[in-house]
Amino acid sequence: MNDGLMFYHVHGCGNPSSLGEDWVADDLTPSRGGFRADAIGIYLCRRGLARIVVDDVAYEVRPQQLGIVFPQSVVRVGFRSEDLDAIVVRVETEAIQPVLNRVSDMQSVMRVRESPMCTLNDEDFDIIQQYVQMLFRMREMQQSCMGGGDMRKAQLYEQQCDRLREATALHVIAVISSNDVPKTGLCRRDEVVARFMINLHAHFRQRHDVGYYAALECLSPRYFSVIVKERTSRTPSQWIASFLAEESKYLLSGTAWSVKQVADELNFPNQSYFGKWFKERVGVSPVEWKRGSSPVP
Repeated sequence: MNDGLMFYHVHGCGNPSSLGEDWVADDLTPSRGGFRADAIGIYLCRRGLARIVVDDVAYEVRPQQLGIVFPQSVVRVGFRSEDLDAIVVRVETEAIQPVLNRVSDMQSVMRVRESPMCTLNDEDFDIIQQYVQMLFRMREMQQSCMGGGDMRKAQLYEQQCDRLREATALHVIAVISSNDVPKTGLCRRDEVVARFMINLHAHFRQRHDVGYYAALECLSPRYFSVIVKERTSRTPSQWIASFLAEESKYLLSGTAWSVKQVADELNFPNQSYFGKWFKERVGVSPVEWKRGSSPVP
């Protein structure tokens, strides 16, 4: 069953393992002290302490804390206590996007990106734990039915998984986002922002111009920028620059690529232009960043 979900149990100072199995997934294996997320990651700490850095922002993860890591984020894991007990769920963007499209409060979704971690009260902590455990169990039962040839029952379990996945995602958004955002219907502007984020994830390496994303919505770049700024507190140009900066930092420090190769990969006109652009936004040149990159202490 390829439903875009993978479950991991992180315990102590060892490697993260799949729930019920003893293996380490490639997408969670650190590289040079970190890894780049290629999907949405939801983590729930049940016991112990860990320190992580997500896109150069440090977080201390404690019991009953829930956090989200977004695609393209660079994650570095530092200290992990011996009694650490956490659950991580990896969700493909395509698997969760239908849920986000039905959320009537897009501002809350965007606020989750700005404040991706919170401490849960006892009730929410128990509810989310139960959701995750039920979802994992339903997938096991669905796969068991498929293996036994009972496709009718397997289809029923698959439908339950779909509903549980939606309920889990909505509850996570509800508890992380602020509660004071007005509840309104999903309007045209919210839909524009939601599609922009999808398109940005898919195309930011090659398309840096606001006009491209505005044209996908049949809007002028100016009006498109007004909508995105209103709903996310950032302009499309700022979003594009942020994605490019994080990706370029990762490629410079997490691969053996040269500055020119990174510039080419991210479709900059030339190495010189990329160097000036990078220094203006990061504060150091690409060469200095590559030379000074180091794992989390």
